Amino acid sequence: MRPRKSKEPSKVGAYVITGLIIFLMVASAASVMLYRQPAANEFEYNGHIYTIDTKQGFYLTEIGKQTLRFTASPSSAFGVKTEPAAIALIKAGSALAVTFDPDDTDQLIYTDFARYELGSILPNVISATIKSSTTYLLPVVGCANATVGMPVLEFRAAPIPGVRIGENPSCVIIEGNQTSLLLAKDALLYRYYGLLPDETLGNETA
Repeated sequence: MRPRKSKEPSKVGAYVITGLIIFLMVASAASVMLYRQPAANEFEYNGHIYTIDTKQGFYLTEIGKQTLRFTASPSSAFGVKTEPAAIALIKAGSALAVTFDPDDTDQLIYTDFARYELGSILPNVISATIKSSTTYLLPVVGCANATVGMPVLEFRAAPIPGVRIGENPSCVIIEGNQTSLLLAKDALLYRYYGLLPDETLGNETA
C-alpha cells in the first residue's frame, strides 16, 4: 500500500514566503526613513533640521539634547557680519556679562528679550546695565570692566546689525535697531553653535 500524501503545505515554502514578507516590510520601512520628505513645517540648512513653530514664530533645532530656538531663520542670520574673535572670546570665558543701556527706551523690549534668550542658552550669563537704574536693579558693568575670564557683551543701537569686538578686546558688541538687534543676537548664537557655514564667518554683510 502506498503511503498517503500529506495535504499540509511544505514547511520550507511557508518559511520562504514568511521571510520574503518580512524582508519587504523592513525594506519598505527603511525606504520611508531614508527618503522621507520633510514635513511642511520642517527644513534643512547646513546639515541641520529645523522646525518652524508657527504659533510663536520660532525656528527650532536640536544640538545633542538641547533645543535651541531663534527668532530669525539661519539663512537670514547668514548675512549678518560676525567677527570670529567675538565668538572665540565668548567660548573662552568662564562667565559672560550681558549689559545694556537702561535709558534707551526704544530698545528695551528687544534687549530684555535678547538677554533672556542668551541667558537661557549660553552658560554662566550675568545680566548688568552700563549705568545705574531704578528700574533694573542690576550691577553696573561696561566694556571697561571686560576681561578674558569674564568678557562683556554689550547691546548697542545701530542701523546695521552685526557682532564685533569693541574698544576693549575682551568686549563684544551686538548692534542693531529693535528687531535687527534680535537678528544679530541670533547670528551670534548660530555662529556659537556652528550652525552656519564656517567659510563665510565674518565675510558677509547685511
